[in-house]
Amino acid sequence: MKNYKHINLLILPALGFLIFSSLAQANTPPEVANVAAEQRPFTYLVDISYDLFDADGDPMTVTAYLSIDGGSTFPIECTTVSGDAGAGVLSATGLQITWDAWADYPDYSGTECSISVVADDGVPELILSASVTFESNRDGDTEIFTWDGTNLTQHTNNTVTDGSPDWAGDRIVYHSTLDGTYDLWTLDPNGGSPVNITNSHTLYEMGPKYSPDGSRIVYIMWSPTSSSLHVMNPDGSGKVQLTEDPTSDGAPAWSPDGSQIVFHSQRDGNQEIYLVNVIDLSTTRLTFDATMNDGSPTWSPDGSRIAFSKFLPGYEGEIWIMDADGSNQHALTTAAGTQDYAPEWSPDGSQILFERRSDLPSGPADIWLINPDGSGLSPVVVDPAGDGAPGWRKYDPRIIYLSHTRITRSQDQYESGPRLGSDATSEMVVYSTRTLLSDDSYGPGTILVQRLSADGSINGTIIQVSDGLTHDASPDVSGSRISFSAFESTSSQSGRIGVFDLGPYQVEWIISEPATIYSSSIAGDAVVWEQGTVGSSKVMYYDMEWLSNIPVVIGGPSPPAGRPVIADRYVVWESQVDFQTDIYAYDLWSGLLISVATNPLLDERLPATSDNMIVWRSIDLGGNSTIELADLSQTPILYTTLVDNGGQLDSPSIDGDFVAYGSDVGGAVDVYLARISDGIIFKITDGLGDQYRADLYGDKITYVDLQNDITDVYVTTFAFPGQM
Repeated sequence: MKNYKHINLLILPALGFLIFSSLAQANTPPEVANVAAEQRPFTYLVDISYDLFDADGDPMTVTAYLSIDGGSTFPIECTTVSGDAGAGVLSATGLQITWDAWADYPDYSGTECSISVVADDGVPELILSASVTFESNRDGDTEIFTWDGTNLTQHTNNTVTDGSPDWAGDRIVYHSTLDGTYDLWTLDPNGGSPVNITNSHTLYEMGPKYSPDGSRIVYIMWSPTSSSLHVMNPDGSGKVQLTEDPTSDGAPAWSPDGSQIVFHSQRDGNQEIYLVNVIDLSTTRLTFDATMNDGSPTWSPDGSRIAFSKFLPGYEGEIWIMDADGSNQHALTTAAGTQDYAPEWSPDGSQILFERRSDLPSGPADIWLINPDGSGLSPVVVDPAGDGAPGWRKYDPRIIYLSHTRITRSQDQYESGPRLGSDATSEMVVYSTRTLLSDDSYGPGTILVQRLSADGSINGTIIQVSDGLTHDASPDVSGSRISFSAFESTSSQSGRIGVFDLGPYQVEWIISEPATIYSSSIAGDAVVWEQGTVGSSKVMYYDMEWLSNIPVVIGGPSPPAGRPVIADRYVVWESQVDFQTDIYAYDLWSGLLISVATNPLLDERLPATSDNMIVWRSIDLGGNSTIELADLSQTPILYTTLVDNGGQLDSPSIDGDFVAYGSDVGGAVDVYLARISDGIIFKITDGLGDQYRADLYGDKITYVDLQNDITDVYVTTFAFPGQM
């Protein structure tokens, strides 16, 4: 796990000196503190002192980095160093680094420099991609628990056995002996009484798993002589037997498209991995290891791979991975006096949970985590009584999460306004960031770009769009162009509208002289923005291909117009009328102004547009908010209330058939996705804090995550069963 502290400094020629000041930093192990620096007279040598502490006493690798933009980014590593830098640095006070600034960055002098001291103890930071379910004996008998990385919640509390939980949507299914024998039960993790959905009494039903769309449950029907696989509806009806062999079939897991179930069986003498087709009930054998037992398989969410357990002689066990057809088998963990088994792939495919037993052959197990490439091995849930049957919360079983990518990790930066787009090179997320200063205020904003791979993962290093000399905010992106507002200071509304082009790597100023401005939006060659003082603001439009460099007014100032958003056909904005706000649109094809939403009893705000659709948030006199939709291709305009869940709703974003928005209907603010064609709502996030300001682009949603006063930008990539 890394941590750092940085200082602002002024690098002058060798006759100069160094000026520095500390910046506030929330410390987590390892802790870097009391950073100070002084340039030696008549040289380019910089003496850096700092204190270092690691609670575990681990040796650390210490690196210093240089920023030339006032601390927004630290792209330059200070490599020519001596003293307490590099590997093997232990906790101490008064540690010293000597940096030769000339050797690393010759001929530079400036006033916007900062140094960051970074310490890494080599322990990976544990960040769960979703909440975890498991069974535990920690209160004396087996109960159902969930853990979200911080909060441990117990969901059952009785003197019988409750185990093997699977969490999808708003239900957890598990087996329990509450009624005497092993039946299958469901419960609402938010409260309420559990429900027995099988009520067999004389049969043993165990190991349930929800299908990817939540419409079915596969489970094991067990007897002392054999076990078989069955499926049923979530309410216990419609039971169908899948396998029929006089041996032992177990550990079923659904394929992402719901067409197959992978399981282990002893039908050929040794325990191996098989597939069963849920339509024609045909089976396929995947493993053929006569010397070892293979079991507990789990699919990757993209359907390409299967993780499973391989039990070695002498009770040891390893986690293995193979392709979905049984080929390319290889070990993920290496047994060294441990038994690793029961892997569970995370919904976004980035992590695998498994059980690890160190006290062989029958000691208590703990729950561990590893990445599919073998990195990130870490304990997750540890208790002397033993924990088992790990699983992940599937936020919404009707949607497949290909990745949840954390874009930013700075603890002294305030990130906001993320927007998604793409150019000829890749998809990208653009956002603004501000540095937390020593007086707990925030410095000027800087616009940054992070390119993305097709799966939503980070692709390359961060690109800085603005220079940080002005307060830059409210970015938007279209192709290779990024529009933003550049204010003269953090307390001023006076500034210019800039468009940065990633192609030539230069900025064009749409407004040559500072004016009172607010947010901007860009689509292709066209840029719109809000300009003017409160009560007389207007929407400005400018086409970058015009020969004339004069913007035109398309909305306001009577009534005042603001928060414009542009797409291929329409520019939409909100206008203040008396004591409430209405929605207007300008048709770029016809030049017509359209009154979209002008109900005097509603406050209609935060519009967005895609194709012929306009979406916005509406608040009635009682404070109830809804997401409204208007189809401008219909005559008269077709209006639809898309979301009305009783919660407070955040600004919507629209792309094609989907609308993304934030809602606090579950307590904290989470990101949701509404499908326009059928009105189905999908829950995208379920974090500890608030996730808001969602922006939708194709199969990706970006949003801000706020936890413990720290903001970060995330990107979620999603798909639906059958699309993969």
